[in-house]
Amino acid sequence: MNPSLAKIKDYQLPQPVLVYKEKKEGCRTWAEIKKDDGSSWSGEDIAKVVPSGASRGVDIFINMDADIFHEFLNRQHLTKKKQEFIKRSWQSAIFLNSLVIYNDLAKIEKGELLSDVIKSVSKVVLDLMCNDAFLKELEKVED
Repeated sequence: MNPSLAKIKDYQLPQPVLVYKEKKEGCRTWAEIKKDDGSSWSGEDIAKVVPSGASRGVDIFINMDADIFHEFLNRQHLTKKKQEFIKRSWQSAIFLNSLVIYNDLAKIEKGELLSDVIKSVSKVVLDLMCNDAFLKELEKVED
């Protein structure tokens, strides 16, 4: 087998690590995730990508209790079904954007730059994926 094809075949996306303010089974808490300055996460934090201790890849931490996310949900007056869809979409969008940004920044110094960039991206992601026309189309597909 071609060595480059074997390398592609072995590649797997990392699993996102969900982070909440309070402990939930199978998830991490804000207190467990440290910023570069040593302080714990808060509602302002969105995502963090770090080299994995367990493999060659990275760990992607996603704040499911981010202030911007909860403020958005509270403003929308959505059904539980739509809220769950937005929650899954938030996870996917933040995960993929964080991974892409991290990989692109691998060529330069990352530091806290990812944290600042993903805060900006998260604001756009919610508005793009949750406009009325988009949600109506989803309802048609899911029914």
